[in-house]
Amino acid sequence: MPTRSEAEEIFAWAKMQNSGSWAEHSEVTARIAETIAKHCNLKPEKAYILGLLHDVGRYEGYQVGLRHVTEGYRYLKKKGFDTAARVCLSHSFYTYLDPDDKFYIDQLKDESDKKLLRDFATKLRNGTAAFDEYDRLIQLADCMARPYGAVTINDRFVDIMLRYDFPDLRAQITGIWRVKKYFDEKMGTDVYDLFRKELAENISKEPSGVMEEGAE
Repeated sequence: MPTRSEAEEIFAWAKMQNSGSWAEHSEVTARIAETIAKHCNLKPEKAYILGLLHDVGRYEGYQVGLRHVTEGYRYLKKKGFDTAARVCLSHSFYTYLDPDDKFYIDQLKDESDKKLLRDFATKLRNGTAAFDEYDRLIQLADCMARPYGAVTINDRFVDIMLRYDFPDLRAQITGIWRVKKYFDEKMGTDVYDLFRKELAENISKEPSGVMEEGAE
């Protein structure tokens, strides 16, 4: 794991390479993850760092599909930050990825990117790898974060639906709602209770960032 200051230096560099709403989204994701971690016996600093870096692969610029996922993984892996690299891969998959998935994997142009995702999916399927609480926490925080602040999962998915043509949206929404339920139960209260005022303020900002296609 990078330290907080190392993570912020990496993030600042990535933002210089490609500024855009992805960066504000990542900062909100980090804040949400840190806040939830404080209330469910997880490490807030670790949650913040992972949230801040989950989309760091966007330093390359706009990419169709999951290129930012594989690029972020490779970038952080080269720096020796294996946990943060893994979250770059895992944050987009609320349900386990099928190694033969056509929608996600075939969007990637680079064969090495396809192999990376297939290998990751295979390890998840055969049980040699599994999502831990931090993978799940960043998935949840990512699905509650817009560049201007915290939103509900439903609001966030409106934005996602407008930008991506998911073949099985029900599975995606059901998957992330299960993640939220896990943290609701771990905290003993609704995760949204931590952000009620902010959620109420941001609901008036609909429609979501459909005009910023691919920005997050």
